[in-house]
Amino acid sequence: MFNAMLKVGTFKQGLEFSRDGKAEISLPEDDLEAFTIALNAIHDRGSKILRIVDIKLIVQNIILVDKYHMVEAGFSDH
Repeated sequence: MFNAMLKVGTFKQGLEFSRDGKAEISLPEDDLEAFTIALNAIHDRGSKILRIVDIKLIVQNIILVDKYHMVEAGFSDH
C-alpha cells in the first residue's frame, strides 16, 4: 500500500515524496502503539518491541499487518 501511495501521480504523497524526498502520511484511524510495534518488527528492531502486551494490542497489530500487507515485509531476506 505504501509503495503505491508514494509513486508519483498516484496520491498527493507521491508528489510530495518525489519533490521533497519525504512525505507525511496521516493514519488517524490506526493505533500508534501497534503501528510502532509492527514497524520495529519489520525493521528488525526487536529490542524496541514490548515484551508484555495485552490482547487488545495484539489484535490491533494483526489488523495493521493485514490492512497494510506487512507480512511479506517482515519476512523478506535482507
